Amino acid sequence: MSLKAVSIPYGGLGTGRNPSNKVVFEFWDLMIGAFVIYMGNHAKIAFDPEAGRLKQGTASQYCSSVRGYFNNKFRNKDPIPILYDDKQWSKLMSKLRGKYREANRASGKPTVEGNESSTREDRECGRGSEVSLIKPEDIRAVEASEGIHQYHIIQVEVQRQKDGPLQNIAIYPHRDGVLEDYYFSLIYLLAMTACNDRFVLPTFAAAALKTKAEKSNSKVSSLWSGLFDDIRKKFEIVEQPSQWQPTGKVLSKWTHRIGDAIYGGQPPTFDDIGGSHSEPTSDSYYENEPWMNPRLTWEGVPQDTLSDGNRDTLRKFTDVLFEDDTDNRWRPKVRELLVLTLLLRYDQFCAVLRRHPNAYVPLAEASRHYNPSDPLFERSRDYTTIRNHLFVCRVERALEKADVDTCVFNDWCKCARSAFIERNLIAIPDLSLYSGSNKRIMIDPRCLIDHLNSISALAQSNQHAVQQLRRQLSDMQEIMIHGLCLNQQLLKDLSLLSTSVRRMENHLLGNRPKKVSPWSHPSNVTPFTVSAPSKNKSASEVFVSFFYEDYCAGFELDKKSEAWKEDMDMPEKKRIRDLFGKIKYAVKIFLMHSDEFPLIPDDSTKKYKEVLRRTATAAEERIRSSREDRRITVYTLVNLPNIKDLEKTLSLPTNTPIV
Repeated sequence: MSLKAVSIPYGGLGTGRNPSNKVVFEFWDLMIGAFVIYMGNHAKIAFDPEAGRLKQGTASQYCSSVRGYFNNKFRNKDPIPILYDDKQWSKLMSKLRGKYREANRASGKPTVEGNESSTREDRECGRGSEVSLIKPEDIRAVEASEGIHQYHIIQVEVQRQKDGPLQNIAIYPHRDGVLEDYYFSLIYLLAMTACNDRFVLPTFAAAALKTKAEKSNSKVSSLWSGLFDDIRKKFEIVEQPSQWQPTGKVLSKWTHRIGDAIYGGQPPTFDDIGGSHSEPTSDSYYENEPWMNPRLTWEGVPQDTLSDGNRDTLRKFTDVLFEDDTDNRWRPKVRELLVLTLLLRYDQFCAVLRRHPNAYVPLAEASRHYNPSDPLFERSRDYTTIRNHLFVCRVERALEKADVDTCVFNDWCKCARSAFIERNLIAIPDLSLYSGSNKRIMIDPRCLIDHLNSISALAQSNQHAVQQLRRQLSDMQEIMIHGLCLNQQLLKDLSLLSTSVRRMENHLLGNRPKKVSPWSHPSNVTPFTVSAPSKNKSASEVFVSFFYEDYCAGFELDKKSEAWKEDMDMPEKKRIRDLFGKIKYAVKIFLMHSDEFPLIPDDSTKKYKEVLRRTATAAEERIRSSREDRRITVYTLVNLPNIKDLEKTLSLPTNTPIV
């Protein structure tokens, strides 16, 4: 019997109407568990009973697809633990892998992980070998649709080494980082090296194409380590990283969601060069002062720029940068996007070079006109890290060959930045747009509407949550009030019942006799280890000291002391316990030979000692007459040969209290 996933309701099958969450979750536990067991034991390729078993990776992907389908289908319901909880799902996948290991062990086949690379170098380098074999023909400009208009972005075609399919990767320009922008990195590479090679990365391509015994033996990982390990060790962190500018995967999330459509970054083009434009008032690589930001006036207001496009000269400059591409491997539209990215990020790149610890302007300090706060000095291109940088030299040499003036080049850079900001305002962080002035900051209406919709939805959901919490709080208050009333009534009933029981007890049994305490513990009890008798002390003296000095309380005081817990070892503790036990046993034998238990008199404690002596003397005389011994000690009394028989024949006095 087969059942489609679409027809399975959230409440399960055969659970009745309006089942509880416990019943629903138990149904899904049983169903998903049975499905995983089926995938591990019985699933066949293409559902053909005669075919072989599914591979482990395929079965795992099927299970993940089922999990994603049901989580998406029931996203508005309470999460199903077996599907939603990562820990529970990990246990199921471990069980699935165990099924395959058992089957492979029984058939004698080795267990091979499906996601394991062929060589250790490929595992360390990831997809480095595949990326190293990218050719200029694999990089093209494709049209991206934003719903109301279209623009071009770069797309890279990558050949997968395992199964050979082609994968197209669309790449947008980075939103605010020159060091993370793929476009700038590519034009930087082409400007530094010749662009007439068959591969984009010729050095890494040669390492990726190495073979051994007619099998791929990629050396990309070792080449990468050899090139960058020494450089990486020389880096130092000069200051704590700022949390205002996130790094890593956060910066890579360049796209922004508007409803159901996702819009990426739109790069500038040749058509954006020239005309009147204004730029935002800040940049993540510049300070918010006019001398560090060439787009600000001294009043802090962005200045409008009216510049000649000189697009023919710009195309000539582009041809100079790609003059080594004699075979025309690089497409014209790709050249356009890369050169405009150079204009967009050039000032940011120079700002990075100015921040180098060893950056300085030669002979600046020797000049009598030297002023560190001079805006011309702060914006100077005469820093050694800029003038001596090979990339800057290559760009300036290309400008000379194309007969382009520096002012024209600066206007090109301003136009590229302005166009990039205006077209991608929806995805650029607020901190890079605002620096204290609210003038001429343009904002896309879609961005405003989307944020207002988000705020409205958030406010509605918060209001719903507040109302639900208020209802829950009201229910809890009612439950607590009801519980308090029940507790008060129960206490009242118990009080009445206790009064009735006491009345019945007094009526049936009469008044209770007062308890007679056998002895009272003095406030100044001496520890037993201090007041313990010597071996030569007679049994009658030990009997008197046992009651008068309260050996029981002293022994309890010893057991609660710090010396007993920390300083004494086990043999010493055992010796003290044995001594107390022998004394207590000897006192019991004395009481068996006494007529009555020595109680404390009410008038004076001094008479109590006389009572103890008389009782001990009488008991000792009786024991001596039966033993014919002149002197009896605790040890001789405890070690009597017939002491057990004597204990059975005698009994304690009738007035002995029960303690």
